[in-house]
Amino acid sequence: MNTDEPQTGIVCRILSDSYRAGTLRECKEVTLLVEGGVFEPDEHAPGVRLVRRNLFGREYLHAEPIADPPPGQIGYMAGGSFIWTSDGRFPNDYPISLHDYTETPTRD
Repeated sequence: MNTDEPQTGIVCRILSDSYRAGTLRECKEVTLLVEGGVFEPDEHAPGVRLVRRNLFGREYLHAEPIADPPPGQIGYMAGGSFIWTSDGRFPNDYPISLHDYTETPTRD
């Protein structure tokens, strides 16, 4: 984890269908690290960081685990789940995509 990132956060629910394939598939909540957060990540609500990107001239937000991807896996990508909380420190007006899905690269 980047030492400049907040060490505490807010607890967010994971919104998904009944089939989840991401690395956080067993979890119902995550801890989104934000300034002014009060909760530390734990095994029941693992830590995720906010990632801001500029795509096609617009800011795009997603969250990804603070833990590195499993060995041999491609970095995190969207798997169809989102996170949300009504906490006023949540950085968006609508759910944020959770990028916790990984894949093993194929060799041709």
